[in-house]
Formats: sequence, structure tokens, C-alpha cells
Amino acid sequence: MQLVRSKGFTADDTSDFTSPPTAGLHVLIGTATGSADGYSQRAFFFVDGHFLRTDLADSSAGIHLAWRNTSTIALSYAVYKPKEPMCCPTAGAIIVRYQWNGKRLTVLDPVPSATARR
Repeated sequence: MQLVRSKGFTADDTSDFTSPPTAGLHVLIGTATGSADGYSQRAFFFVDGHFLRTDLADSSAGIHLAWRNTSTIALSYAVYKPKEPMCCPTAGAIIVRYQWNGKRLTVLDPVPSATARR
């Protein structure tokens, strides 16, 4: 969680991460530290406790861990229609799967656009 803080985020959803870290692929979901509204989130992926990367280069308004297994993590991204208020995404959510093959993390599904993720 110290690494997440060093990147300017505060870990919110730590349900998939234990201390000390267990083997395999895990994710921490964090919100930009100091965010007044909590809508600037990123997912931080780890393997065997070592940081791999974030989900995307930019933040999303709402990310949740949908499900996981030993090699795949599915994140649910809130999706917004144009001009929709941040409080109320009515376009639903899109599941994006991230898979670890032992050497690299691969995105298996199309990621919603930055505009749709806000």
C-alpha cells in the first residue's frame, strides 16, 4: 500500500490484497489522495507482492473488483453517458478482464473510453 501512496493514491478496496502478500495476481483499487469527490480511481496490479502496473494511464470515476481467479482479475468500470452528472452513471458498467500469464499482464476485453469512464 506504500507504493500506491507514493503514486499519489490512497488504497480504498484492499479486499484482494493481504499483508504479507500471498502468491499470485492481486489488485488494489485506490483513489487520488485528497480527492474531494472520490471519483479519480486507478487499479494497481501486483504479482507475489511486486508491483506490475496500473490498469490505465489515466484515472476512472468508478472501479470495483468484480471477480477474480488465480490468473485473472475482472474489474467493473462505471460508464457515463455524455453530460451525465458524476453521481449517477446510467450507462451501466463494463467488465474488463486482466490476465497474468506468468510473464505479463494482458487486457482481454475492450476498455471503455476515457470519456465514458470520466
